[in-house]
Amino acid sequence: MSNAIQTMPRGGDDAAFGRNYAARGETMPEFQMPSGWWLLPAVVGGAVGWIALISAIFF
Repeated sequence: MSNAIQTMPRGGDDAAFGRNYAARGETMPEFQMPSGWWLLPAVVGGAVGWIALISAIFF
C-alpha cells in the first residue's frame, strides 16, 4: 500500500493546486443576464422538446 501512495501524482508542479477559490482580495467572476432573458431559452427549449416528443410518437 505504501508503494501505491508514493506513486500517486502530486500537485507540486501546479502553483494553484489546492488553493482556495476565494482567497483574500480575490473574487470569482460573475455572469449576470438581464432580467427576463431566461424566458427565451426556456420557451425555445420547451418548444423543441415538445416537437421532438410529438414527432417521436407520431412519426
